[in-house]
Amino acid sequence: MLTEKANLKERISTFSGTVAKKLRNDKLHTNAIDVFLMSNPFRRGLEQYVKTVRIRTDFPTNSTFEINRLAIIAMEMIYKPGISYKKAGVIVHSITPADSFQMKIFGGENPNHQHILKVVDRLNRKIGDTKIRLGSQSLKRKWKMRRERLSPSYTSRWSDLITVNCENC
Repeated sequence: MLTEKANLKERISTFSGTVAKKLRNDKLHTNAIDVFLMSNPFRRGLEQYVKTVRIRTDFPTNSTFEINRLAIIAMEMIYKPGISYKKAGVIVHSITPADSFQMKIFGGENPNHQHILKVVDRLNRKIGDTKIRLGSQSLKRKWKMRRERLSPSYTSRWSDLITVNCENC
């Protein structure tokens, strides 16, 4: 259970970094970000709380810096002190291909972000995933994302393949 705001920020930053990396890998941009916080509905006697907020981006982006900035703003909007949070997350919406989006006349994404993120992604591929990350992300992450409802990857992970034994075939 999470009660401290700093721990929630750390997790939201980690999730936003993961989703931004996935967008870049798939050559996509997002135009909206949802952040949600949820207490444990099965803990009787504790105050229950579920809240989601959506923030639209000013421009299509896959920048870890921009997605993280907006996700933290969203988390601040819905955070309620005194709640024991069970779950927190970041979801992206309005996904578009990275090579086809409407440019803004004034403003837009910092052009240096893409150069920096290319180097960071290349280094992380070379020396190990998430070795280089934002300062707001967990450095000594002792928690792991829950993956008990993760869909099997039959086409990309040998261990997920189903084994069939047929004695009388």
